[in-house]
Parts: sequence; structure tokens; C-alpha cells
Amino acid sequence: MVTEQEASEISMLKPNAIMFFANVSIATSFIIIPLFAKDLGASDTMLGIIGAGYGLALLVSSYIFGWAADVTGRRVLLLAGLLSSAVMFSVQFLVPNATVLGITWSLAGFCGGIYPQALIAYGYELRKKLGKFVSYGSLGWGLGNLMAGILAIYWEVFLFAGLFFFLGFIVALRMPISDVKLKVPLFPKHVIKRNISIYIAFFMRHTGAYATWIIFPLFLSQLGASEFWIGILYALNSFGQFFMMRPLDRFKSTSLVIAGLSFSALTFALYFLAQNFWQTIPMQLVLALSWSLLYIGSLKFVAESGVERGTSVGLLNLTLSLSTVVGPLIGGVISQIWGYRYTMLFALVMVLAGLVFFTLYLRHNKNNTQESQNKKNEKL
Repeated sequence: MVTEQEASEISMLKPNAIMFFANVSIATSFIIIPLFAKDLGASDTMLGIIGAGYGLALLVSSYIFGWAADVTGRRVLLLAGLLSSAVMFSVQFLVPNATVLGITWSLAGFCGGIYPQALIAYGYELRKKLGKFVSYGSLGWGLGNLMAGILAIYWEVFLFAGLFFFLGFIVALRMPISDVKLKVPLFPKHVIKRNISIYIAFFMRHTGAYATWIIFPLFLSQLGASEFWIGILYALNSFGQFFMMRPLDRFKSTSLVIAGLSFSALTFALYFLAQNFWQTIPMQLVLALSWSLLYIGSLKFVAESGVERGTSVGLLNLTLSLSTVVGPLIGGVISQIWGYRYTMLFALVMVLAGLVFFTLYLRHNKNNTQESQNKKNEKL
């Protein structure tokens, strides 16, 4: 006889598989894009523009389809996003120059923003937990990072990415999704107001992070890492996240966010000080911990705040996408003028600013709540 807990685990097998497959695809491509762009003749500034184009397309897509996941239903968005991503990620190796890559990579970003909100909202509503579910995304990133280092040849990397998106599409075809249709305005002010503290802190952290990630493979190469070791270092971070995320559902969301921002600051400070790529090995585990804490905490924060989960997660992804627009542009310019290491310093400053804002906002809200309660008690 199957217990309730076992039935719950079984129901999550397909969503877990899709989360895993999709993230294998993204990670395999993401790590190789800076190197591919360089081989096509892109400057550091052009590299920033390519990354920003992807982020801008992802931003628009996350906003539209996060809202649509609550309003029009989730099944069609999940299928359309996975299938279109399978096509767009597969064809990247065909581009002839860096300018065309900027266009096709942006289209890939748009397709990649169609399905995540629907998938996360559906997965959360099945079990009301996110740690284990999202950890399969990190497991996918780990395998994708390894495969990027092993495959190395560009056409193999992109076709591999397309194949795994298509596997996710096949699984989704056989998944029973009960569509939830809510009345949510296209500009949901009440959702934004409810979650504004996490959106701003998340944006500030990731603006610094994506300023770093757009040049990070090049930074590691400068420190002496081969393409194989770059893949290993990325994989160490992702596999670390898989194990670290799984027990985090038991903790309060705000505590997770504060801890995640604190460890993020430590990570970028350590990167700034690194003198060779061997020193970055333990740093990847600190990075894994920081992202695990921050991402699970942020998802819990918005998912628990109201029933418009597709919209809330979509707005969280929008802030992430906005940072992928702003961050790479800043990172490209800083790297061009001062060198790769100073992008880490910029990231550190941005994370600390996000941490200060989030903690002060929480304290302000707590004081306002206490004052309101005191006034209410006085009237009584």
C-alpha cells in the first residue's frame, strides 16, 4: 500500500525530471557562450551586450508568461516553452558572427522564459515545498557544466542542450496539469508591493553576480584553468547546491535570504583575492551555499505570500532577468577598463547594499506592524 508521502514523491517525479533536463540544457550552453562569442570576435564590451540581450529577452518573457501562468493556464506554456527552447538552443552553433549571436541568443532567452513560472508554481502546489524540487535544477546545472567541459566542441554542446530540452518536452506531454485560472491584472501592484523587499535585494545581488558571470570563465582561464577545469569548477558549485538545497524548507524564508546575501558577499570577496584557480575550488562551495540559501529563501518568500504564485515567481525571475541585462553591461565595461578582478569588487558592493536594504526594510515593516498593533490595542 502506497503511503501519502510516497504518493507525493511519485507525483513529483515528472516535474523533477523536467527541472533537471531544462537546467542541463541551460548550464551546458551558458558556460560556453562567453568562449564561443570570443572565438567569433566579440570584445569584452560586445560580450556584455550579448549577455544583456539574453537577459532583456528573458525579462520580457518572464513577466508576460509569469502573469499568463496564473491567468490562461500552465500546460500550454510549459509545452511551448520547452519545445521552442529545444529549437533555439540547438541552432546557436550555426551563427556566423558575434552580432548574429547577440540576436539568436536573445531569442533563446525569450524562449527560456516561457516555462519556468508555470513549472515552479505547479511543483510548489503539488507538495508546498521547494527545496528538493529546485535542487534538481542544480543537479541539472552540475551535469550541464560537466558536459560543457567534456564535449568542448561548440556544435556538440548546443545540440546536446537542445536534446535535453526536448526530453523535458516529452515528459511534460505525459504530465497531468490542472490549470489554475485567476484574475490577476497585467500590472499586479499588490503583488509587487507585497514582495518589493525581496525583489530589490535579489536584483542588487544578481546585478553584481551577472557582472561577474559574463566574464567568469575568462577570469578562471586567466588564473590558469583549462576548459575542462572550468567545467569542473562550475559543476562543483551546482552539485553542492543539489545537496544544500534539500533540507532548507524547514527554515524561515527571511532568515534564508539574509544568510544567502551574507555568504554571497563572502564569495565575491574571496574571488577578488584569488591568485590561482586552485584557490577557487573551496570558493565554489561557499558560492553553492550562498545561492542555495538565497534562492530557496526568495522562492519561499514569494510563494507563501499569496495565491498568485505564477505572477510572483515571474516577477522574481523578472528581477533576475533585469540583472542579466544590467550586470553584463557593467561587467563588460569594468573588465575592459580595469580588468576581470574588479568586477568581483563591484559584485561585493552590490551584495552588501542588497543586504543592508533587505534588513532595514524588514525592521521598518516590523516596527510599523508593532505600532499598528499598539494603536489597535489602545482603541480596545
